[in-house]
This record gives sequence, structure tokens and C-alpha cells, in this order.
Amino acid sequence: MIIHDLSRTLPGHAAGVPETPNDALRGAGTKSLDENFTEEVSDTTRRRRGDCSTLMLSSASPSEAQRRALSNPTNCTDWTGDDSMITILGNLSMTGRKGGNAAPSAPKERKVLALLLFNYARPVPIHLFIDELWADNPPKRARTALQTYVLNLRTRLACGLGIPSGRVRDEILVTRSEGYQFQLEGHPFDLHEFLRLVDLGEKSVADGDDARAIEALTKAEGLWTGPVLPDVEHGLPLQSEIARLEQRRTVAREIRIESELRLGRHRELVSELSMLALRHPYHERYHEYLMFCLNRLGHRVQALEVFRRLRYSLVDELGLEPSERIQNLQREILESRCASYAALP
Repeated sequence: MIIHDLSRTLPGHAAGVPETPNDALRGAGTKSLDENFTEEVSDTTRRRRGDCSTLMLSSASPSEAQRRALSNPTNCTDWTGDDSMITILGNLSMTGRKGGNAAPSAPKERKVLALLLFNYARPVPIHLFIDELWADNPPKRARTALQTYVLNLRTRLACGLGIPSGRVRDEILVTRSEGYQFQLEGHPFDLHEFLRLVDLGEKSVADGDDARAIEALTKAEGLWTGPVLPDVEHGLPLQSEIARLEQRRTVAREIRIESELRLGRHRELVSELSMLALRHPYHERYHEYLMFCLNRLGHRVQALEVFRRLRYSLVDELGLEPSERIQNLQREILESRCASYAALP
């Protein structure tokens, strides 16, 4: 049995930049990140109606815009309470008790929020936002535009939580020397819960409690409602975060399946493994699991056919032979000497 060596948390990005955002802005003759500004930001100026984000940044300071936006609380989406949830394991949403979604609709603000949520409770450096929003072609006033997006997000958060915008700035979406940080302790967040359950599952396996591991990892998998953030445009930073999270999900699924194999749940796994092998034709571990289950159920011919299809895909399309591990399993099936899953090399 191979014990997976998996980091307990998603890796973070390097946080250092040559200068702080405030210093950089002052050096360019622009006000600091948290100072009021009245300049027109042409690519982000807009009027929103029907919610709490009526911002007219071309002619008003942030504090004035926020006061106007919060003057009509009946238009706010209440996303606090027991059944509210922030989600990124599927579509981006901040779902409220009455079914409303407080997530922004503007594409660039959605990018900013997604990057903040992926780095929950860690500062996100300014250069990472710029890379995500504009890649190699940022506008001259990229930092000022970013400041505007953050301001709009703070306004929506203040509206949704029913608290002053200054408190959001100081406690929830806060400015750090290197960038911005999102922190909302205790609020339901699917990524945070997923990572907690995966950690619990891994610890349970290490403690020899496969049943508890299966329970935790099954709950973790159930939090996913689809691909990560299909409704948000992905720059390179978000693509990197999503790829890491998808890999974490894959490894967690493997750990759960191996726990089920050790408990002898071969018949229950065949349907799921058949689907996974079909969807992932080059994934050797899924094919290995399926071969083992079929053989244990007395279906040796079908188990060997799974190996044949895998080998054909690898050799014909990638020019690679299957790994020694799965070739050993094939030989054991041929020789009718395949023991328990825990005994596999």
C-alpha cells in the first residue's frame, strides 16, 4: 500500500514585491490604496441598478459612493445565516438565506474575488492580481483600477453583512503591505470545508480507521457541484490554483477508494471505477483499482481487458508502456495469485 505524501494546505504564492502598493502609488503621483480618490477610472465606471452596488466612481469619493449604496438596505442580498454559503467548487456564489447571490457580476471583479477566495486568509500580492486581470498587457493605471474593484467588493460585502464599509475594510477584505487579504472567520465556505474534510480523511487513514476516512472523504467529494469556477474567466494565476485544487481532489478520491478496497467493497466500487477509467483513459491508478475489483469478483477476463485498453491508449497515443506496478497486477491476475489490496506492491 502506497501512502500518499500530500501537503495539508494548498501551496501559496510568493508574497514579496519590490515595493508596497501604497509606496508605488505615491511614487506615481497616485493616492494610496485606502485613500479616497475622485479620478475617473474609465474602464470600471458604471451604474448598477437593483442591488446595493450603485457606484458612480467618476464623480464621487469611495465614502460617498458607499453611503449612497448602503442607504437602501432592502436591495441588499442577505448572505448571512445558517444556510448561506460562499462557493467556488462549482460556480462562484455568495448565496443568501433568501436565495440571492451577492457575488459580483462584472468579470474583472469576479476574478479578483476568486483569487482572494483561493488564497483565503493569506495576502494576495498586487502583482498577482495584475497578472490575473491583464497578463502581460496591464493598463498604465492598473493599480488604481484594482483599487476600484476592491472598493466595489467591499461595498457588496458591507451590504450583504449589514455592517459599515469601514469594518469590511478593516476586518474582512483588508489591505496588507503587499496587497489584499480576504478573511471571514466562521462563515461557511466550501473550499475551507473541503480541505478540512480531506485533512480529516488523511489523518484517519494514518490512524488505521478506513471507515472514518471514507465518511470524511465522501463528504468532501459531495461539496463539488461541477468544475471549479466555470463562470469565471481564468488567467494564469487562477488556472494554476484550479489545477492544484483538482489534483488535491484526485488524490483525495484515490485515498478514499483505497480505503474502500481494504474494507472489501469491491462490488460497490465497480460502477464508479468503470466511469472513472472511461473518463480518464491514461489514469493508471483508476484502471488498477478496477482490475483489482473485477478480479476479486471473479471476472478475470474483464479485468485483463481493462489492462489491454489501458496499454493500447498509453502505447498507441503516448508511446509509453504501463507502469511496472500495474504490469505486476496483470501478471498476478494471469497467475491467479492476486491477494488483498493491502498486499499489492
